[in-house]
Amino acid sequence: MLCALLMFCATGAMAEDLPDFLGAVAQGLSEGLQEGAQAASTQELTLTLDKQDARIEEGRTLLLTITAGNPYPTATDVTLTLDLPQRLVCAQPLTWSAQLKPATADANSGELTASVTTFTREITLTAGGESGQAEVSVEMNMGTRFYRTKTTLDLCVPDISAAAAVADTQNQIVQPGSGFVYQIDIRNDGTAPKDVPVTLLLPAGVTPAEPLPAGFALRERTLAGAVRVEAEDECAVRLPMTVDADVLDGDEDACRLLGGVLTVDQERIALPMLKAAGPLVSVGLIPEKTQLQEGETMNLTVAVTNAGLAAADVDIACLLPEGLSLVNTPAKTPDKTQQEKRSADAAAPAPDAGDPPAGSDAQAVMSDDPVMPVITQENGLISLSVHMDAARETDSGTAAATMEIPFMVRADVQVDSMDDRMLGASAAWRTDDSEPRLAPAVALEIRRSGMMGLSDSEWNGILLASLLMLVTICCLYSAVKTDKREEDYCFD
Repeated sequence: MLCALLMFCATGAMAEDLPDFLGAVAQGLSEGLQEGAQAASTQELTLTLDKQDARIEEGRTLLLTITAGNPYPTATDVTLTLDLPQRLVCAQPLTWSAQLKPATADANSGELTASVTTFTREITLTAGGESGQAEVSVEMNMGTRFYRTKTTLDLCVPDISAAAAVADTQNQIVQPGSGFVYQIDIRNDGTAPKDVPVTLLLPAGVTPAEPLPAGFALRERTLAGAVRVEAEDECAVRLPMTVDADVLDGDEDACRLLGGVLTVDQERIALPMLKAAGPLVSVGLIPEKTQLQEGETMNLTVAVTNAGLAAADVDIACLLPEGLSLVNTPAKTPDKTQQEKRSADAAAPAPDAGDPPAGSDAQAVMSDDPVMPVITQENGLISLSVHMDAARETDSGTAAATMEIPFMVRADVQVDSMDDRMLGASAAWRTDDSEPRLAPAVALEIRRSGMMGLSDSEWNGILLASLLMLVTICCLYSAVKTDKREEDYCFD
């Protein structure tokens, strides 16, 4: 165009106004070039970084959007690099090359509109670490020109802690057939919610109560589930349990430890140890004396001992033999020495009445204010029921609960017999719905009364001894007389 203009000027050199025209053209070209250079120097590539959310939670994915703008009328080659902190990961490339589309021109005005090219990257916050903030940046370069932008993310991580306790028990002691509750308190001090996994390996002899808590399932002996705990919140998980009725079968000491394994959020949590305990009752008969004269009375004491850690109601039946009857008067109260002796005897149960294990530290402790039961008699059978408290655990061992129930008996007079008699008294007992058990029997000798307070057998013994003495004296006298006669004959 410029060449054509110059040719035109040359052909029209003869025109008078040619110098003025050429000067105007030169000035216009200079101003146009200056404005174009100034406009080109003010236009640059643009780079922005947008985030789907201002926070990212542990294990979650967040979308980043990178936008590049190209104001030039030609396509532009660039290289982009996404810079992530250590705890953020991306499955896509962090450095890549791209070509930005050229700017578009308006059909009427010819004005250029910058093109927009968008890139996306998905980032994930890995487990571990604490809550905080992190900076994410992206860099784009076009030759020797560099463009950079950044943004800040809140890293939200749950912080789980847990503690376990046992509810609905007394001193962490449970009985067969009873129920209790494992209570698990879970707290989240972090800034992100979490579905916390809970796993409980049940102790032998314990069964979850139906129905199971929501979200939990039982597989063999493992109870597992998950609990949702919001950020900066806490919750309590209650797991009702039932102690099996046969949990103490085969345990001679009527006591078994119940220990489970609790895991919360992959961490082992201390679970309180329980004791499954039942009553350990023994019953014995303690006579005040083992020899009685006919018509004489004495106290026959029923000694009951409970060395178990559970209370029990005990039904006792005592069978008196023929020749021994219950006196319908209050029993004599044994003196302090006798009571202490009987307490010590009652502390050691009979072998067939549920002995405590060898080496047991059980000690007999008399009740401070025992309530004496009502004693009934029917056809020679004496019946009574007592409530035995549980044994107490002390620093030195287990203190067994004991009770003594004395009642007065009398040796009946037998007119059809002249001999002394040996009688045996026995007792049977049972606790709650258990099978009856026998207490060791005691032997009593009933001596028949005679003259001077001696029995017939004693008088018979004295008579026999007298006869033997008389025979001995006669024999000695006869022997002496015979020796004297022999001496007289020899002398003559």
